[in-house]
Amino acid sequence: MRRLGRPIALSIVLAVAADRAAHAQGRGGPNWTTTSSDAQRTSWVKTDPRISRESLQKPGFQLLWKTKLENQPRQLESLTQPILLSNIISYKGFKALAFIGGSSDNVYSIDYDLNKIFWKRHLNALPPAGGTIACPGAMTTITRATPLGQAAPAPPAGGGGRGQNSNVYAVSSGGLLHTLNPQTGDDLTPPVKFLPPNAKAVGSILIDTILYVATRDGCGSAANGVFAIDIASDVKAVTEWESKGGNVAGTAGPTFGTDGNIYVATDGGAPSSSTDGSAVVGLDRQTLGPKDWFSPGKSAFTASPSAFYYKGRHLIVAANADGRLYVLDAASLGGPDHRTPASKTAPYSIATGDFTPGALATAEHADGSRWVFAAAGGPLHAETTFGMTNGAVTNGAVVAYRIADQNGTPTLQPVWVSRDMISPAPPTIVNGVVFAISSGEYRSGDRQMTAAQRVQRSKPAVLYALDAATGQELWSSGAAISSFVRGVGPSAGDGQVYVVTYDGTIYAFGIPIEH
Repeated sequence: MRRLGRPIALSIVLAVAADRAAHAQGRGGPNWTTTSSDAQRTSWVKTDPRISRESLQKPGFQLLWKTKLENQPRQLESLTQPILLSNIISYKGFKALAFIGGSSDNVYSIDYDLNKIFWKRHLNALPPAGGTIACPGAMTTITRATPLGQAAPAPPAGGGGRGQNSNVYAVSSGGLLHTLNPQTGDDLTPPVKFLPPNAKAVGSILIDTILYVATRDGCGSAANGVFAIDIASDVKAVTEWESKGGNVAGTAGPTFGTDGNIYVATDGGAPSSSTDGSAVVGLDRQTLGPKDWFSPGKSAFTASPSAFYYKGRHLIVAANADGRLYVLDAASLGGPDHRTPASKTAPYSIATGDFTPGALATAEHADGSRWVFAAAGGPLHAETTFGMTNGAVTNGAVVAYRIADQNGTPTLQPVWVSRDMISPAPPTIVNGVVFAISSGEYRSGDRQMTAAQRVQRSKPAVLYALDAATGQELWSSGAAISSFVRGVGPSAGDGQVYVVTYDGTIYAFGIPIEH
């Protein structure tokens, strides 16, 4: 066989690469690189060529594949929310990969086009601790490099991610930060001591060269707060902000506002020099020094905030145990007295058991309107009337609000409530479709109940696709999922939606691609 000339061969390689890159960009848009998708913790996939309200109203959306991973749960912890890398030129050719962390210090890479394990890595960690539900001694977070994602017309200097970093960053139960080669899972550099062993790490995220993570529940002698490390520095010094006793609320960790600052919600302790028990605190992302704060008083926050830019304002939305959503202006989180939000909703949920929303979601609709979505446990509060309902709610639901100006003040107007769901996980929005999980997890305020008892009382999860404008059910996974979900919302991209369950299974739903 005659060899191709060098220019011709190079042209073919470049053409194939360009075609693959265009294919990847057309399939899914930006990658889901961290918990809740992006730095603003929006859980929003803006565009998708296959998933839409129109496509979900037709037959075709279905379970594409599922894979049981060899991971031993620790207490109630199992798998992390999958993060995605839609296009990498690997030693095995072009690949589209999903990365999942396992509670027993495992990291998995799955070729999500072919449903094949690409690699598995067990991190060298401490022997498993006995653990409790609050402090399981598990690995609970992985991430990839994430752009800062500022949406303001004139962002401050120093923003934006590198864009070329495909590595996977995992914080082991031993407190070591691992930088893993996305092609092999091998350590690219020696692991770095980051947290005390058995700390409970939440929502790790890499912005430029600094990796941030929240810690909670006082696990492993780690102070509750936010930790940061510059992975490009020679010293690898760790910076921290302590929440002085209270937890950093939610499942998504620190949120980056569109003004470039960090925002965390707390559920107790003293957020700054104040003695308030709960607050949304603004931190400088370089020093982690507190810049501003808002507190409603003693009522605890229950979810990681979401951030977005709206009509010239950098806004933060946070959920509280009083059943309300608070809208805060980053220019002055709580006004001169630190107690005055831009606005707040009437109570929409009634607290039940130990349920918390965990994280919020926010998206723009095609008409340019801004929406906020939250999970609610138990019956809805009588003080809030939603314009559209989808049946009686006894166990929980997803609620949707549209932001509007009232005399120049951004306010949230209740629009719809979904069908009834058991302990709903934080929702995800894909191109006008809300993907919500009825997690099936048994939630109880009984602190004496063991993890095994809660597992036994939990029910299989169900994934629902809802019309983002009305909450109307477009599709349901039915009986396809065989275990419950432990508070982990779906991730999405490239025309697929991913759900991870307590029994160590990852499910991929989507519309099959014609080959």
